[in-house]
Amino acid sequence: MKKFEKRVTVYILPGDFTVEVERNGDLKDFYLVNKAYGDKMHMFSLADCYGKTEEDIIAANVEEYIEYFFERYDEN
Repeated sequence: MKKFEKRVTVYILPGDFTVEVERNGDLKDFYLVNKAYGDKMHMFSLADCYGKTEEDIIAANVEEYIEYFFERYDEN
């Protein structure tokens, strides 16, 4: 069994949501996490942030993913 460590940054959002950004080499994986539901949903992965900050990327996309999250649980 092999082991590796990865770097994760957590951005705290309202409503029990966070976004975790995991770095694996040049790739960044963005996950929407809801503490109340105990669920972690992959949003997308990016190899290049096109000059944008992680905060900008999250702000531009998170509302759509939160809506999708609630659709999965038939709530909103």
